[in-house]
Amino acid sequence: MSADARPITGWNAGLVEVAGAIRASIVGPVTTLELSDWVRMIDRAKHRAVRPAWRLDDPRLFHLTHVSFCLEQLDLPRHETERVIARSYTHRGFRSRLSARLRNHAAILLRIERLLASGKDLRVDHLLQWYTGISAGLCSAMPAEPKIERLQQILRRVNSPHMRIGYAVAEIASLHYESLTDALVPSFHGIIARLLLHYQLGRCGLLPPAFRPEDVGRFRSVAETQRCIMQRVADAYENLS
Repeated sequence: MSADARPITGWNAGLVEVAGAIRASIVGPVTTLELSDWVRMIDRAKHRAVRPAWRLDDPRLFHLTHVSFCLEQLDLPRHETERVIARSYTHRGFRSRLSARLRNHAAILLRIERLLASGKDLRVDHLLQWYTGISAGLCSAMPAEPKIERLQQILRRVNSPHMRIGYAVAEIASLHYESLTDALVPSFHGIIARLLLHYQLGRCGLLPPAFRPEDVGRFRSVAETQRCIMQRVADAYENLS
């Protein structure tokens, strides 16, 4: 069922209302009222919606992978992403580096979900494995020692999330903005930052944001980043119903 045709009732109606309010005021910091309304509705959604299991043919893998590469301003048809990732894709010959990156990205998302399900902390070697997978053989150098220390600092914050969602989302937005502006790895740092965001939100019991390609210009400040993350997390819960 499409988003437009989906029945809007109960907590789903509240999410639509909250996401719409955030969407209507797209500039400037999130207000206290917006944040309290968002936290209230997300809390209700978390108690009513079971975090669904992920599979290799899951449409969410297609969407999150496609959008993450589009946000890197890579011109990528959605149907090509689906063709490459889908279980029915059985071509065993030569694969382009882009195809390898897409498939590796989908595999990383599944590994993140397994880490979250097991309650295990994220480690620096996980991030370096992500970087190697997304680079698909083109990583000319691993992060220098200062960057490794920076990654360790970030992971300490990620692995110790605030238990109150309102405080957590502000910290998450701040860290995501930092990850986007301070390249953590020599290349593909935007994709790595979004994978890190997926894990960090999951540690707080939240779904990954349903970003869209048109969100590319919405991360120019911490305030804009928080507004975009809140809106797209609400969208993700709305899509579950």
